[in-house]
Amino acid sequence: MRSLLFLHFLLFLHAITSFSIAWGQFVVDGRVIELNESNIDEAISTFDYIFIDFYAPWCGHCMRLNPELDKAAPILAGLKNPVIVAKVDADKYKSLSNKHNIEAFPTLKLFIHGVPTKYYGPRKFDTLVQHLKKYSAPDVAILNADSGVAEFVEEAGIEFPVFIGFNVKESMISNLAIKYKKEAWFSVAEDFSEEWMSLYDFDKVPALVGLRPSDSEKSLFYGPFEGTMFKYNS
Repeated sequence: MRSLLFLHFLLFLHAITSFSIAWGQFVVDGRVIELNESNIDEAISTFDYIFIDFYAPWCGHCMRLNPELDKAAPILAGLKNPVIVAKVDADKYKSLSNKHNIEAFPTLKLFIHGVPTKYYGPRKFDTLVQHLKKYSAPDVAILNADSGVAEFVEEAGIEFPVFIGFNVKESMISNLAIKYKKEAWFSVAEDFSEEWMSLYDFDKVPALVGLRPSDSEKSLFYGPFEGTMFKYNS
């Protein structure tokens, strides 16, 4: 257990020290960005995805959240489509509190291309990361090799169901992926070996494999994929 915790610490330390990028007036280096009245609007317009913690210094829940955000920030900033983590003292800057309809602390909002969405998900850094990374991920991931399939399954984690369409056209599941983007991971594998057919017990394509990593359940669907015949039950 100690060695695992030490490994997590090393990965975290590497993440926060391995990059620093100037982004407008902001420096993205894996740390939580402190916002105020003078720069919050620019931050929201600068970053495609920015997760803002509207906090109060005296709030106990806010204090407990701080280290979780500190650990999540470098991981989210390092994504292909980064999610920037920021915070603002909404008790001090009451005009911002009023503008953003802050009625309790902490209030967490994810701004996607400037449009706010309240966040009600988990607050522990690992599950927080799993939830937030879905917002900036493509609706359907395109996997072009065995290594891509393996990487996709590993990075998806265990929080959400995972769907992999082997030789399934992206257009066949894109509407479903958009509808359930917050609830499951979707992908199509265009190039893969027979090892995956053996591992997931399918003998023909197109085939859609559904995985529920949290309880090791697996499902298999051969179609049809068009119209209303194919539905996802969360």
